[in-house]
Amino acid sequence: MRPAVSGMRSTMRILVKIIAATVAVLVAGIGLAGLALMLVDWNAARPWISAQLKERTGRELVIEGTLDVRPFSLTPRVIAQNVTLGNAEWGKPEPLISAQEIDFTVALLDLLRGDVVFPEVALKSPAVLLQRDREGRRNWIMPRRAGDRRVAPHRDDTG
Repeated sequence: MRPAVSGMRSTMRILVKIIAATVAVLVAGIGLAGLALMLVDWNAARPWISAQLKERTGRELVIEGTLDVRPFSLTPRVIAQNVTLGNAEWGKPEPLISAQEIDFTVALLDLLRGDVVFPEVALKSPAVLLQRDREGRRNWIMPRRAGDRRVAPHRDDTG
């Protein structure tokens, strides 16, 4: 009987070592990902962010100042300086929004479901141009993709 008990103990030790190693690798991976997010130069990402917004909405985004992202939250905070967001192609040539600073949070859980939700938005020295055309389109409603005439779903359609 002793050899069977000894074999089980040996198997248990191996199993515990495998579990411990797996947990250690996961913790190290999460730590490295967190470190990478802390070390990212978000200002270097400004052109990429602008290109992504342009591709998805057809709107020009210009961030002339600094960009600071605080990612460690279920609602990460983004603070950008000297920001301009272009107007709809059918609207006036002035931007939809320009601000000395924009400070907003993004709901990560909603984002994972495909919805972009901003729980908080604060603008410093803003200029906002809201327009509606004869077809009823509103310049503050963004299309899903550049060239897509359907408007993105939104929760409040009161106009």
